[in-house]
Amino acid sequence: MSSMNKSIQKLSLIIIFFFLFLSSFFSTAQHATTILLEGTVGKASIVMEITMNGSEISGNYYYKRFKKNIPLEGRYTDGKGIELTYEHWDTKETFTLLDIGSSSLFYSGTWQNTAQDENGTVTSKSLPVKLKPFDVSKIPARNSFVKRNKLSEYEYSILAPILLIQDSIQQVTPEFSITWLRDTIADFRCFRIITKTASKAIDSINIFLEDLQFYEISSFLNCEGSEYTSDISSVYIRGHVLSFAISNSYECGGAHPDFGTMGRTFNLETGKRIELTDLLYFGKTEADYKKEDSYKFSIEFTKPHVAALLTKLYPEEMKKPEDGDEVCDYSDPDVWGAYSWYLTEEGLYIYPYFYRAARCCDGAEFSTIPYKVLVKYKNPKVVIPMKY
Repeated sequence: MSSMNKSIQKLSLIIIFFFLFLSSFFSTAQHATTILLEGTVGKASIVMEITMNGSEISGNYYYKRFKKNIPLEGRYTDGKGIELTYEHWDTKETFTLLDIGSSSLFYSGTWQNTAQDENGTVTSKSLPVKLKPFDVSKIPARNSFVKRNKLSEYEYSILAPILLIQDSIQQVTPEFSITWLRDTIADFRCFRIITKTASKAIDSINIFLEDLQFYEISSFLNCEGSEYTSDISSVYIRGHVLSFAISNSYECGGAHPDFGTMGRTFNLETGKRIELTDLLYFGKTEADYKKEDSYKFSIEFTKPHVAALLTKLYPEEMKKPEDGDEVCDYSDPDVWGAYSWYLTEEGLYIYPYFYRAARCCDGAEFSTIPYKVLVKYKNPKVVIPMKY
């Protein structure tokens, strides 16, 4: 190798190491720092999280009494100060805080609320703010969800104190019972499966149900609007198959309120989810397609077959509307994707999903495939532990 080539190679290595150094330097310099604080706004107790990443700053806070999360956007002010704001419709909250450098009192400042009513009248209110570092290790975990999941200190401070209270116990079959648990914050009821003998499959399903319950609690606490409600219905056990539906209704700051229903079905012997194509098999499953083509599978395969089967079972309900202004067109295969489905005593119910302006058409009453029909379409490669 010539001396010139060696010099070029050496220079190339120097340049590579230089850029690696710069990359490491800047990634370290811009590493986000999050601090957790507790204190008061006036006489009300709050917890605040502040994240600083270079010149960017953001945060969240909640009142200990309510625990509803309030997101904040921030900026640095002159000196050591920061300003954090939250805006929602005609209301604006502003924290103006100054780092006073004390180990016992981290930030001091003011909170100001400015609001405008429907007549255009603007009102303003200001309260003192005092904040200090918050040690969440002092908060005992009152539920197993926070013990199993890796949460931020802020999330832990909200969810760790939540206690689930037994609401009722219901015998569903001779082999299975369910216990209903209600939380003390969102007042959301969710169930757990009870069996006479220990079962890893049931344990895994109950973990899913606990995660679901805390997901709904978190959604309630993060809803910026006036309403977030959840309800579990249609809990059904057939043989060793569990199926249920969860419905949501929410108004969380968007232009319009929204709602929806999600179904989940499990094999109680294995603890695994049962997919629609396990019960309603038209020759292919989603696994037959590459993962990146799952949408293609829904569009090209599932929807038209489901629509055709429902048309055969319910020809009147599936007729295309003669009135051009009628938005509930159940003959359109696009509304019959595998978005939501669950088992009931009557059969397999498929929940049609429409675009926002036609959401009133969701949840058709007729779209149940009876078990005597469903048995003809079961996937021969999958064992479903129930009688049809």
